[in-house]
Amino acid sequence: MNEAPWNHVVDVGSNYGEMLANVQLPVGAEVTAIEPNSVIRPHLKRTLKEAGVDARFVWAAVSDSLGKARFLRDDKWSGTSRVLQPGETSEYLVEVPQVTVDSLLESTRGTLRLAMKIDVEGHEAAVLRGAQRSLERAANYSILVEIKHIPQSDQAWIFTNFDVFGLDVKSERLVCLTGISQEEIMRMIQTEEIYAQDVIIKRKGYRR
Repeated sequence: MNEAPWNHVVDVGSNYGEMLANVQLPVGAEVTAIEPNSVIRPHLKRTLKEAGVDARFVWAAVSDSLGKARFLRDDKWSGTSRVLQPGETSEYLVEVPQVTVDSLLESTRGTLRLAMKIDVEGHEAAVLRGAQRSLERAANYSILVEIKHIPQSDQAWIFTNFDVFGLDVKSERLVCLTGISQEEIMRMIQTEEIYAQDVIIKRKGYRR
C-alpha cells in the first residue's frame, strides 16, 4: 500500500479487521471496511478501534449488482462464510444486503487512487465486475485478490483483463504473471514457486 498515494482503501470481506489493523495505511485516506457477517461486526469494530483505524463500515455482501444476497454464515469458522451460488442452498443461509464497489464509490469526487483487498471465498470476480466503472476512472489502483478458491473461468477472466502479479516465494518479490500460460502458472503454484493464496492485480498495461 506504500507504492502510491492511495486516497481510498477498501477492504471487501474484512472479517475481524486483521488486514486493516496490520498495515501502514496512507495518511488521510478514506477507509471502508465491508463485512456481511453480523456475528463478526462487534469484533471488527473493536479491532479497528484498538488499532486506531477510522473506517466507514458497510454491513453487506459485495457483488456485481445491487439487491439481496443469499449468504452462508458459518458461525464456527468465519473465514468460510460466503455468498451462495445460484441454485446452491444451505441450512445456514441468511439474506443480507448486496452492494457493488461502484455504488460505494460513486459519490467520491476528485482523483481516485484505490487500494483494495478482496477475500470473499470464490466470489472475487463478481466483486471486480461490480467495480469496473470505479477502476476505469481511477488514476491508479492496486488490488489484493484471493484467487485460490475461484473457478478457473474466473481466474482466466482476471488474467485476461488485468496485469497480475504473484509473490515469488524464494525471492519474496512480486513477479508479473501476465503473458504466462495458465498451465505454467498452475505449475508454479503447485510447486510453491508462487504463493498460491493471493495475487495483486493492476490496470492492464501497467507493467509496460
